Amino acid sequence: QRLVETVYHNLNRIRMVWSRLWAVTSAHLVGAGCEDSEGIAMYSIDALRQIVSKLLEHQELSNFKFQDEAIKPFVSIFRQSELNQVHVFTIQCILQVVSSWNAKLKAGWHSILACVRVACKGGKSVEVVEAALHIMQIGWCDCEEISQNAALFESLKECFVCVMQGKHVEHQRRAIEIVSGGETGGTQGKISLLLEMGNAAFESDNSCYHQAYQAMFKVFGGEGTDVKFVLDTCIRMLEENHAPLVALAIQHISQVPEEMLSDRRKQIVPLIVNNIESEDSQVRTAVADFLQAQVKPLLVESQIRDGEELETRLEV
Repeated sequence: QRLVETVYHNLNRIRMVWSRLWAVTSAHLVGAGCEDSEGIAMYSIDALRQIVSKLLEHQELSNFKFQDEAIKPFVSIFRQSELNQVHVFTIQCILQVVSSWNAKLKAGWHSILACVRVACKGGKSVEVVEAALHIMQIGWCDCEEISQNAALFESLKECFVCVMQGKHVEHQRRAIEIVSGGETGGTQGKISLLLEMGNAAFESDNSCYHQAYQAMFKVFGGEGTDVKFVLDTCIRMLEENHAPLVALAIQHISQVPEEMLSDRRKQIVPLIVNNIESEDSQVRTAVADFLQAQVKPLLVESQIRDGEELETRLEV
């Protein structure tokens, strides 16, 4: 407690002096936070929380890059300690800081998201991941700093992907809901992230990959969606050749207006036809439905077009 008071009373010192003071203080607190004694570790983490809160109260330092240095000890303790209760308390302290000081957090988000990313990786308890998801929700739905900073935005996306690689299905569903309901990154950013999340779940043999893909296709149908971007994304799905993704991509391409599809037909049709003998029945059905939809109008047109042009279009 005396250490906290000493740091607080030196907040008005010039930044160089304050930084040197913090280098010594933070090293001591990290060492104490990694102790095997749960009581000592928790007391150290709470001291860190108090210091960070006082730092953010300080008008001059609140916008200084030292925010990141002040929060880094949380990350060090979280990575080095093997005690679950320490992990829980650390991430809850960070959640409290984010909830109370979201508007003032700037460079501090780098260390916060680094800690969240570690928390979302496999092996952490349910309480840890739940607190991490709360932080991610604030970052995705209510943080202007992240939406305007490309590096922070990419770091937050990595956190969501890490959740999809874990084993907590309920947390993965919650992550999908958060991304679907937020506005950060715009429509294209949301689509790209949901695709990455679905792929991560699919590669990790997690059952909720289909829910991520479905959420992505709902965004596809939203108002103001760029059709060119949608088609580019569908082509990427066909090239990645994940069976459930291929079926959904073909179904969505079938709904694209003819005038939008005509310029990309030579690129799209061969990718679809490559799946005509897929082992997945849903993919075979989607391919058959797509080809039938493409051929039927041509058979009607054959009554007014010469056979040579019809044959050329059918071949394409």
